[in-house]
Amino acid sequence: MKLLQTLTLGTSRQPLSQEAKDYLDLRDAVDPSADDAEKALAAYALAERLDRLQTPTVTPPGASEPIAESRAAASPKLARALQLVFSETYADVLPEAVRVLDERGLLFPPHLLPELLDYAAGTELDAPLTAGRAVRAGGNRARWLATMNPAWMMLTQRVDFPDLWKTEQSPAGKRDVLSRWRNVAPEDARRALANWWPKQSPKNQETLLEAVRIKLSPDDLPWLRAQFGPKRKGVRRALLKLLLLGRDLTVSEEITNVAVRSLDERGKFIAALTDPADKDLLQRYGGLRSKESIGEFVLEALPPVTLPDLLGQTYAEYWAGLNKRELKAAAVAILDYEDADAGGEFLAFALRARRENLPLTELSQITKSLPTPLFNSVYHRLMDEEKDSFHSGSVAPLLAVLRDESWSERISKAFVLSLVAGLREGRSLPFGAARQQSELWKRAIPLVHVATFAFLRQHLHAMTERPDQFGKLSLEMLQTTAFRRVLYDESAK
Repeated sequence: MKLLQTLTLGTSRQPLSQEAKDYLDLRDAVDPSADDAEKALAAYALAERLDRLQTPTVTPPGASEPIAESRAAASPKLARALQLVFSETYADVLPEAVRVLDERGLLFPPHLLPELLDYAAGTELDAPLTAGRAVRAGGNRARWLATMNPAWMMLTQRVDFPDLWKTEQSPAGKRDVLSRWRNVAPEDARRALANWWPKQSPKNQETLLEAVRIKLSPDDLPWLRAQFGPKRKGVRRALLKLLLLGRDLTVSEEITNVAVRSLDERGKFIAALTDPADKDLLQRYGGLRSKESIGEFVLEALPPVTLPDLLGQTYAEYWAGLNKRELKAAAVAILDYEDADAGGEFLAFALRARRENLPLTELSQITKSLPTPLFNSVYHRLMDEEKDSFHSGSVAPLLAVLRDESWSERISKAFVLSLVAGLREGRSLPFGAARQQSELWKRAIPLVHVATFAFLRQHLHAMTERPDQFGKLSLEMLQTTAFRRVLYDESAK
């Protein structure tokens, strides 16, 4: 240790000990004319080499014998295909490959595990389910390997969250740590937040509250209720939303009563609350944002079904009477409450509504989040009612390509036919239309159902001979779909 300190500090600040000099002279290890700095380096090198010779070799875990796996290995054919999903050519297929291998109980080839763990680490915070699928598909080797690299440590169960929380300084970084911690131990994470909370600015407090949504439970509600005070309005609004999401009975009843009194005899929102008690209640919970109406506040705060039920209307009937800002508030509530049924109804409503009235950002998030069977059923209903469901100018194709999992065979065929029909009507399209069509085509390539390959060959074979980008896209769709079929090939187990 003294030698290392001498090397670190320099011989001018910590001289080489006489014991070390005598050791070197006795063994004639250095030139007698060497200065103390050179002697210090030589002494440390000798000591380090002797230490290695005397220390028994440690066999790393798994080095002496193979790591046992409970999953079956992918076939050589499938392994070759998986190699390509980490290349630029088939990179869009990687999420599907991870999902399919996890569902089939197969293993990623060992030599691809570093790339697989990089992908899992990149998705771990925003898409923990995807990251979990990737680690499972990597098997026991992936779990062991993840402990060897700090960049992959978040994928293991060996994360020291208290230490991470202590060392992270930025509010955004603490929010990320808290989000991960909530997924593993929500009560411990809440206690850490409670200790940190009093000394922080309202802005930092509001940032951290985002993480409390993860695994929100009744155990969190008493602490949340105790945090109301003369803080920034944004903190009180965030606390209110967490209490509502946590189904706090008192707060839910209070806001529902405000909602009832915010409606006139026709079921329309009034311009402003008139009851002083309602105004005081609103201020206690943060009040209205700039230019926010009472209708927007109520729609965003309460579960999506609340107001339609109060008025005895279906979702579609109720939403039809809202303006764009109110529709946005309703869509935010669907996302916040993670209400898949309401989300499916909102998508069905949007597919038949005027595009300029729709909150496209929130609508896109809802469309992407729907379970695949529900998404397919909404589009199947649309196709039952409208012959040309994917016509130009419709939001149907724009929303469909936002999905992460493949469409049904019926949706796939209808979508491809709409793309092909638009090109057959004229060989050249205006620049703007051609660009939009090209983008839709690119996004559709990893989404068409693999069982439609024969259909695609029939309808796209002639298209591949086009000299423009659509010829290339047609060929790419055929090649990618053929490639994706290998993932589902039962003989490739």
